[in-house]
Amino acid sequence: EMHSFTKEVLTKLTDADEIVIFGPSTAKFDLKHELEHNKVLASKLTKMETCDKMTEAELKEYVKKTLNLPRD
Repeated sequence: EMHSFTKEVLTKLTDADEIVIFGPSTAKFDLKHELEHNKVLASKLTKMETCDKMTEAELKEYVKKTLNLPRD
């Protein structure tokens, strides 16, 4: 089941300029493992980090900070 999930996620990342994987569980390691089988996507991985659960507002702020995007 996790393999199917990670494959589906990777199909959504094909147009990404940068990929950041983060979260509280071990699923990020499965995703990174699948990502490494795709040289194009693997080259876009800029950061992988373990972090606590976040609210939606915290998630948005984390992404903006990590990708150096303008903040509100």
